[in-house]
Amino acid sequence: FTGSGSFQIGGGINAENIDIKYVYGSGAEEICGENIKIWKETTSGAVEFIMDLIPWRHTGRHLHCRLLEVDTVTIENVKADTVRGGLIVIGPECDIELVEYHYSLEVYPGAVVRKTVKLGE
Repeated sequence: FTGSGSFQIGGGINAENIDIKYVYGSGAEEICGENIKIWKETTSGAVEFIMDLIPWRHTGRHLHCRLLEVDTVTIENVKADTVRGGLIVIGPECDIELVEYHYSLEVYPGAVVRKTVKLGE
């Protein structure tokens, strides 16, 4: 699955490889796969100002997700309740409640992870 733009999915995305480049305030209930990369496309300040004026777009500037479950994941500008997987990279501007990982976890400066659990111990 490859996607770009802005979206709201009430259900989930499930695919082997997922590559999402979103523009503004996007989300899905769950995103599950083997390899996931999510990042926010760079936009001008004018675009973000205009998007802030549209009432139905007030989901914020992050991609929102209840659960990300994956073998390998790299994310930026994501707000999630739980990220679970093997190899996890939490990039800039992420806000994650819980990370559960099997092998490795890297958290960039500027990211917030409230709780981590190493699985299999």
